[in-house]
Amino acid sequence: MSGARTFNAEDMANAEHLVLETGVHERLQLENEPPLDERRLTVERNMELNDRARGIKTRLVIYQEGVLRVRQTQRKKKELKSHLLLLRYLDPVPSASEHRATPVLYGAGACAGVAALAFVLAQFAPVRPVALPLGIVALTAGLVAGVLAAYLSHRRVTFYTLHGRSAAIDLKAGFGYRRRLRAMLPTLSAAISKAAAAVSDDTATFLREEMREHYRLRSEGILTTEACTKGTGRILARFDETA
Repeated sequence: MSGARTFNAEDMANAEHLVLETGVHERLQLENEPPLDERRLTVERNMELNDRARGIKTRLVIYQEGVLRVRQTQRKKKELKSHLLLLRYLDPVPSASEHRATPVLYGAGACAGVAALAFVLAQFAPVRPVALPLGIVALTAGLVAGVLAAYLSHRRVTFYTLHGRSAAIDLKAGFGYRRRLRAMLPTLSAAISKAAAAVSDDTATFLREEMREHYRLRSEGILTTEACTKGTGRILARFDETA
C-alpha cells in the first residue's frame, strides 16, 4: 500500500465529524479493543540482529496475521524494548542514515600522526627519553580513539507509521553488522506490504484505526505523548491535503 490515498466527499465529511467530535482522543483509546494475543498468532519468520560490539540483540518475529514482535535485549539478557506492531499501519519504505563519529576519527588520526613523528624522533639519542614514551602514549590514545569511533559509528534504519510518520521500528547496526541489517530489510518491507494488501479501501476507517494504533503504542510506552500527538495530527491533516 502506498502512502497516497484517494479521498472522496464522504471521507471529508467523516473527517470533519472526527475533528469536531467531543472527546475524540478519549473515544479513540483502546479500553474496548481486545489486546493482541500472541498465543493465537502463527509465526512466519524469525530474524535476529546480534550486534556484539554494542552488546545489543534485536529479534524480530513476523506473524502470518500481519503482526510483528520487536524485542531488544542487552548483555546479561537485560530487556531494553519489547512490543507488538500491526504491520498494516507502517510504511514499507524505511528511512536509512549513516552516523559516523568524525571528530573521534580525526582525533585518532592526529594521535597516529603524533605517534609516527615521535617514533621517528626516538631514533635520535638526545630526544629518545622523551620521544619514545610520547610515541607510546600517542599510539595507545589513537588505538582507543579508533575503537571508540568504530563503536559510535552505526547505520540506522527506521520504519515509520504510514500517515502519522511516527517511528515504530528503530534498528541500528555498528561496524561489522551492517550487512546483516541490510539483509533483513527486504523481508520486513515485504511483510508490511503483504499486511497492507489486506486493508480495505475505506480510507476514513483506516485513518481512524491508524490513530488507535498510535494511542496503543503510546499506552505501551513505545511512543511518547508528544510523538503520539504529532502523529495523530498528521493523520487528520491527510484530509485537509485534498480539500
